Amino acid sequence: MSEKKKKLSCKHERFCHEYLVDYNATQAYIRAGYSPKNAQKNSWRLMEDDGIHARIRELQKGLYDRLREDEYKTLKKLYNLIYYDARQLFDEDGQLKNFRNLDEDIASVITGVKVRKQFGGKDEDGNAIFDDIVEVKLIDRLHALELMMRNQSILQPDSQTNINIGLGEAIRKARKRAGIARGGK
Repeated sequence: MSEKKKKLSCKHERFCHEYLVDYNATQAYIRAGYSPKNAQKNSWRLMEDDGIHARIRELQKGLYDRLREDEYKTLKKLYNLIYYDARQLFDEDGQLKNFRNLDEDIASVITGVKVRKQFGGKDEDGNAIFDDIVEVKLIDRLHALELMMRNQSILQPDSQTNINIGLGEAIRKARKRAGIARGGK
């Protein structure tokens, strides 16, 4: 292969991208705009081309890097869902903050808000006073923790472990598998 990187034609570039859709060279060849006639034979000729092979590897690395970045972002989000501090929902006086003023991490743990009126008495003129009661439903931490534990292979993916009951047992088993005894023994 020459030291200089060979520029691919538009169709060759398209073939490389289409190949990554399903790793089917014949179908990628057709989707890239080539004739279906002799597609199988001709697609493999393209696959043997060093420039095309290198470009496919380059595209795969880019996909892998984006996948790793997405995985990192997902795990970070999951971590935030598990370890959020509900006190961040309230101001210094203990009043619920305006939702528009919440940072993204704390706002993301809110799964529902219900506002209802409650009779709060009467004013001096005998008019009824109603208070707004705001109910805020937060993310289920235990479910988020279970997802994180499955990702970290602490719980097996096909496990039907009841996280409410089996968390301690699952941690004990994971420690045993890892050779970690209680008290550092």
